[in-house]
Amino acid sequence: MLKILNFILNAFFKWRGGQLGECSQLNYPCQLSCSSRISIGDYSYIGPEGKLFGKGGIRIGDNVIIGPRVLIYSSNHNFRNSKKIPYDKSIIDKIVIIEDGCWLGDSVKISPGVKIGRGSIIGLGCVITHDIPPYSIVKAGALIVKQRGSDDILRIENSNKKEDSYIYWKLKK
Repeated sequence: MLKILNFILNAFFKWRGGQLGECSQLNYPCQLSCSSRISIGDYSYIGPEGKLFGKGGIRIGDNVIIGPRVLIYSSNHNFRNSKKIPYDKSIIDKIVIIEDGCWLGDSVKISPGVKIGRGSIIGLGCVITHDIPPYSIVKAGALIVKQRGSDDILRIENSNKKEDSYIYWKLKK
């Protein structure tokens, strides 16, 4: 039954104008708004109960794994110089970019305008409000603990997109 629901969700996302790459998968239940402003690359995975609010644009690269309950915002209320308190009716849109080869753990939250660099790992429950450099490992509190090792970087840079993808391997089984 879950496979059928996932198939329907993925088809509906594409029908609404979302771009879903080869072998990429959205998992039910998943909440998507402004699908036409969301682009997901090849061999990427969005876990169940994910919420992607795409008004400002969301671009997810190839070979990206996004865990369950991840929340991505790409717009926010205008609270600076607003006509009302705490904010007015105007909305500020800022694209969110998640580059190739990233892994976002369970319950990660991403603010509008953030860019997560290639090959980065974002740990469980992190709240990301600023850009993350490529190959970073981030833990709770959005602290960059270290950079991935040179072996990891070389493997990611030289990877064959299809055969080296965890999602491809998982779906092939």
